[in-house]
Amino acid sequence: PGSVFLSGEFGNYRSLNGGVSFTALAPLPVANSQRLQSLAADPTVAGRVLFGSSDGVLVSLDNGASFTPRNGGLSVTAGDPASIGPVVIDPANSNRWLAFSVSGEVFVSGNAGLSWAPASAGLRGTAIQTVAVHPSRPQRVFAGLRNLRTEATSPALYQSDDGAQSWFRF
Repeated sequence: PGSVFLSGEFGNYRSLNGGVSFTALAPLPVANSQRLQSLAADPTVAGRVLFGSSDGVLVSLDNGASFTPRNGGLSVTAGDPASIGPVVIDPANSNRWLAFSVSGEVFVSGNAGLSWAPASAGLRGTAIQTVAVHPSRPQRVFAGLRNLRTEATSPALYQSDDGAQSWFRF
């Protein structure tokens, strides 16, 4: 409660007092050009925050004061971490994480990001913009897409009923 994060071309900042004042975050660990793109606070582990970034996933165990990359298996091109948009921590199992790449891939980790596996079966789209987990059925996940190409066949919304392992048009 009271934590606010800001990220952009101006840098990365954190407030611990509801936005009254901000301090700069430590430099991100992968590259100077790395940007924070999303976050998910762990509801069961105090201070653990998961960040989607332009160079994969970062985890913080101290509410954003420091970051550790968690990118094993999280790549679209060999050796190059995927650019991650939305990230989700499973409310029923806080060691199960989902990462949605800006190029349309979905990755799942069952061990708090130590390793990742693709989970994009049935998903067609080029940019996952937003994600929502059903409030009473945590295995049901929705993904809203934005089409970066001119594919008229790419629908805007997909649903998964098996915890993001497979997807169908919604």
